[in-house]
Order: sequence, then structure tokens, then C-alpha cells
Amino acid sequence: MILACKLCRFQKCLNLGMKLNTNQYVNLSDLIESLSRRNSDRSNKLMGFQCLDDPNLAQVIEKFPALTKKSTDEKLTKSEWGFMEQLTTLEFINKFEFAQLLETNDLHVIFKATCFKTATLIKAIRSYSIKSAFIQYPDGESIVPHQLVPFCTDDFLARVQSRLIGKLVELNIKEEEFLLLTSVLVCNPAVDNLSDEGRSILTIQQKIYTSALFQYCLITYQQQGPSRFTELLSVCHVINKHIEDIGQLCFMFTFRPPTEKYKRLCAELLSS
Repeated sequence: MILACKLCRFQKCLNLGMKLNTNQYVNLSDLIESLSRRNSDRSNKLMGFQCLDDPNLAQVIEKFPALTKKSTDEKLTKSEWGFMEQLTTLEFINKFEFAQLLETNDLHVIFKATCFKTATLIKAIRSYSIKSAFIQYPDGESIVPHQLVPFCTDDFLARVQSRLIGKLVELNIKEEEFLLLTSVLVCNPAVDNLSDEGRSILTIQQKIYTSALFQYCLITYQQQGPSRFTELLSVCHVINKHIEDIGQLCFMFTFRPPTEKYKRLCAELLSS
């Protein structure tokens, strides 16, 4: 019998004994180490490289654009930082196991649904790690464009810049927790317009990382492990609220158009 689809092959492997901690990781520490290496590679490319192309999402999926080394004194605009954040986050997501199993249409759907949220969490964690009170780009600039500040109430500015940071501070989140939580966020089978096959693959993958996060919480916090696990998952809700606020910011561009041109990839991901 020929196993015609990727899901059938994947399920065949599971039936033959592939454990739900992924077949390539011996234990939890190996899984976290692999995620850490991939995230370090993403961070190094964000900070040290730039991309002169202007691809859309379909073109990135077909062939990742070339990056060029950035000079140490070269400054990027907000839109350029935003583009590089999304591009390097896409490459980071593309290294998850499901990216090799999904069909192209499902890849497009899951990338569009999760990339901006994932990049938001990554940016918030970087800001949190340097003890910033607000989410900022790597050059220290606020995520709120200067021309939109006069249209924002103080309460709205506080929410969009600091609410997610405040949650991370409240939890005193660790790097290992961030890496595993990011993986849970990425492998989201509840996204609209996925095929049944794609949804099944992502369900299995999300169980892997959810189980790994729960295991980490039990090992690290023992009796408080289950409550810590629930607290960490609540970050996803705060991210969703933050994305709603970003949507309001984008709407304000209707009245005060951006002074910088956003690349096609960013415009496409922001519209999701």
C-alpha cells in the first residue's frame, strides 16, 4: 500500500512507535536546546543582516530571499525593522517539523495566522530582557509611530506599549518557558481555512509542545507546576488583545498615512 499523503505517512510513523516528544529529541532538555539554537540564529539574522528585496508571503514560502550583512553603523527605519522581524520570524517558524509536512496552501494559512503574533511575543521578550517598560524595536524606538501619538489616549498608549510587557514581568517568565510557549503559539490547529490534513498535523505538533511545557512546569515548580502552566498559557490571551490594539493603530493610518512605505510582506501579515 502506498501512503499517498503526508499526514498518512506521519500517522504511520506514530503507529510504529514515534513518541509524542518528537522523534528527533531524546528528552526535554534536547528539545529546549534545539529551540534555543534556532531562536539565536533568528536573533543574529535580525540584528546583523538586511534584505533588499520586497517579497510577498507566497514568494517567501517558495524561496527565502537573500540576506546581506548590515554594517554596524547602518540604521533601519521602523518599517525596515518590522520587515526584518517578520522575515526572520517566518524562517524560525519554517524550521518547525510541521512545515515539512504541510501542503503549500496550509503553510500559507498558518504563516499568515501566526507570524505576526509570534514576532510580537519575540519583540516583547527582547524588550522584557533588557528591562524596558515598553515594547520597542532593537534600536530602542517605540512601536507606536510618532505621527499617530497625538491621536492616541494615554490609556491606549499604555496598553499597546506596556500591557504585554507587564504580563511578562508579572510572570517573571524564563527563557525556556518563552521558547516552549512560542512553539505552542506557532502550532495552532484552530486557524481558519486549514485543510483537515493540515489541522491534524498541527494538532499533533501542538500536543508535543504543550506536553513539553507542562513537563517543564512540573519539573521546575513541582506542586505549583499545573498553575504555572495555566498562567503561561494566559499570555496567549494578552497577545491577542495586543494584536487588537495594533489593528486600531493601523486603522489610524486612515487619517494620518504612514510616512514610510511598508514592504509587501508586512502589509500582508498586518491585514490578516
